[in-house]
Amino acid sequence: MNRAPWIVGGASFALCIFLAAPGTTWHDGGELGLAAATLGVAHPPGEPAYLVLAALAALIPVGAVCFRLTLLSAATVAGSAALMVVLGRRLAAATGASEASSRIAGIAAGTLVAVSPLTVLQGVRPELYGLTLLGGLLGVLGLAIGGRRGVALAVLPLAVIGAVHHAMLVAALPGLAVAALLRGRRAFVAGLATAAAFLLPALGQFAWLPLRSFANTPLDFGAPRTLGRVLWSITGAGYARSFQGMDADLLLRNLRGHLDLFVHGFGLVALLLAGLGVACLAARRSARPVLGAGLLVGVSGIAPTALQGLFVTDNPDAAGYLLGVVAVVAAAACVGIAVVIDRARPAAGTLTVTVLGVGLVASAALQPAAATLRDVDFSRLDGPSRLGNAVLDVAPSGSLVLLGGDSWAFPALFARYREGRRADVHVHPLHMLDPEAIVPLAERGVVPREIDARVLQAAGAVRSGGCCVPETLVAGIVAAGTPVLVNDTFLPPSLSSGLRPHGLLYRIEPGAPAGLSPAEVDAAAKAEDRLEANLLRRLPVGGHRDVVLEGVIGRRYSARAGFFRSRGEGALALATLRRGSAAAADPWAMVHLDRHRMEEGRAPVAPADGSGRLPLGPWLEAADVEAGLTEWIEGAGGAGGVADLLALRGTIRLVTDDPSGAREDVEAVLSTHPSHPSALLAAERLRTLGVLVDVSPGTPP
Repeated sequence: MNRAPWIVGGASFALCIFLAAPGTTWHDGGELGLAAATLGVAHPPGEPAYLVLAALAALIPVGAVCFRLTLLSAATVAGSAALMVVLGRRLAAATGASEASSRIAGIAAGTLVAVSPLTVLQGVRPELYGLTLLGGLLGVLGLAIGGRRGVALAVLPLAVIGAVHHAMLVAALPGLAVAALLRGRRAFVAGLATAAAFLLPALGQFAWLPLRSFANTPLDFGAPRTLGRVLWSITGAGYARSFQGMDADLLLRNLRGHLDLFVHGFGLVALLLAGLGVACLAARRSARPVLGAGLLVGVSGIAPTALQGLFVTDNPDAAGYLLGVVAVVAAAACVGIAVVIDRARPAAGTLTVTVLGVGLVASAALQPAAATLRDVDFSRLDGPSRLGNAVLDVAPSGSLVLLGGDSWAFPALFARYREGRRADVHVHPLHMLDPEAIVPLAERGVVPREIDARVLQAAGAVRSGGCCVPETLVAGIVAAGTPVLVNDTFLPPSLSSGLRPHGLLYRIEPGAPAGLSPAEVDAAAKAEDRLEANLLRRLPVGGHRDVVLEGVIGRRYSARAGFFRSRGEGALALATLRRGSAAAADPWAMVHLDRHRMEEGRAPVAPADGSGRLPLGPWLEAADVEAGLTEWIEGAGGAGGVADLLALRGTIRLVTDDPSGAREDVEAVLSTHPSHPSALLAAERLRTLGVLVDVSPGTPP
């Protein structure tokens, strides 16, 4: 019995559990945990097949619910590493490698998958990408061992992948089609017949979405109760803007980002071995299959992320989309290792060859393993739970808490509806507040039923301008008498003028005076003290920085300082920025620039005495970008991505001392794209500088 797959898979599982978060995590962790625990509807495409397995994993009586889902993630990554041992060994043997070198090559392939931060990141938190990788590798194994039935066997796991994340299925189809054609007409027909037989059951899994939506679950992303809304969810239509406005320079930047991602995720030794493996495959067989495989990797693997206008290397989803390419690189590296071992065999003894093989595996795995231990330690991460609890604790009984941003919304949602904290309040993500969501909220008693028609009518007027703005729906809810709290977010002027500080949040009181009373100033100062005591006291956690929490708190400090300035409380604004600057270790955090500007007298506040004054730091390095970016925007004309470019230029102008120019760009974006995230963030930061963005949604600039 070959124990290598079990050993590598077991070590991979142990590594993931060692680094895993004990509970709720940032990004999608709280959302997926809540969806699995309550059988809810998650974000598009809905991932029903994953949620069924996650719901079963949530029943495991070990640890918190999110940790149970992390066990599922770790198991899928470990299974993928074990399968790579088997597939790597078969691939090396197929190229003519000896039995000994094939064995070592298989271990190398599995080890690279097991230790790379690109894969470990998917195994230390609730996430679905490990399941897609496992399904894809099972499909490859079916092709390898199934003979003429291999294509049909490969369809079975792909049918599950399609209901986990159909983008992964689409990426796998070209490779499956090529493999079927290479196996002959009968294999191709068998594959088509199997695919047709499983098409309806695979699509039928998406019946989860309307069935669970009508059950009024706490998490009902998009309220898919009509055919149009179901298709909106399945197709991920809301993310279409990510692929608009591509330019050659932007594509080149994305490709450089991919290269950086793979250098970081594999290291130079593994990549060099992979290059050697590809060259040897091309030399020993034919260049055509290798060229075809390279094209499939580029088209099916890298293209979906390279063509995203919003691609960033530190987005965990970017690594998730590229797991198929990760497996291909690991397989190529294992061939390279087999080639080196076999070339050394005639001149060395068996023991020397074994030592050489172990050394090659260790040298290839050392750099990615070090990157994993440095970057992916979530073992003591408790920031999401602390933030979620802090948000709920300040809410008055009977209020509706509307939170912008996943990092705010999902931890609070999980704490409220899974852990049962503060059952007397309701929580809803602001970006999920749309006309279709109003009716389910009314059915659950979150908002009064009588506001439905009025809110929907107002939202329809906004939507006719090209976009539905969630914030405009808040006005109808407030007018109906529901107590509403929000975090730092861009609201219509009619509502933002009525914001009053309430702990971490703001309560909305229409008609409230523009300034703050002495009692409110004192209460706001005490709230900052509580924030520092409850959330910042334990940063960093166990020596590991929680960079997401630092970013959330830093942004909150800047936005709160902007609120104080807009109410005439300059001294309180400066004190708030100093606290935020002390809490943000990232030198690029905007709170440092905001503090610097106020201390240098660029804001209507007396300069500080000079102690603790920060240098301007790296922000002005962006100044050289603006001229080229302006030319880029003017050349784009009416291209779909011009809004993204304008928002980017507005942000650059914001950090390079041109707030009036930044306001022009932001207003131009928000006049046609009222919920554009980058523009809303820039508007929030402009408010910190005392520059108010005021634009009527749905009207042309």
